[in-house]
Amino acid sequence: MKNINLKPSQKLIDLSKAKFIIHPHSEDALTLWQRFRSRNTEIDFFGLDKFYRPPLRLIAGNGSTLYFVNDFARVDNILLSSSSDKYPCLITPESIQDIQMLAWAEVVKLVFSKDIHHPQLFNALKQMAPKYVK
Repeated sequence: MKNINLKPSQKLIDLSKAKFIIHPHSEDALTLWQRFRSRNTEIDFFGLDKFYRPPLRLIAGNGSTLYFVNDFARVDNILLSSSSDKYPCLITPESIQDIQMLAWAEVVKLVFSKDIHHPQLFNALKQMAPKYVK
């Protein structure tokens, strides 16, 4: 990610044409989120409204590669729908610590879910999360 423009930019991006993957520094958080997330399906009301969708926060990689670092539930819904819609995206430069904080915040949000085995989640956070997240 050399030569990063330090100004965030907002674009409409067709995610079916871009290479859309998890940022390497967010992989552990995504794995833990997938393990503990609720399996109950929720309606994505933002997906129903094509005129207003909050932008996805992405990081530009080489070529057409875009990395997501958080908003795991929305990204999961987008990837499952395989829609050809364009999504508003905020392309931002981030430090590694910022990337990890955004990703682990998604896992910490699971603490407020009622259908989670909290002792297992707390143990997993203690073992896997960076020290500044604990």
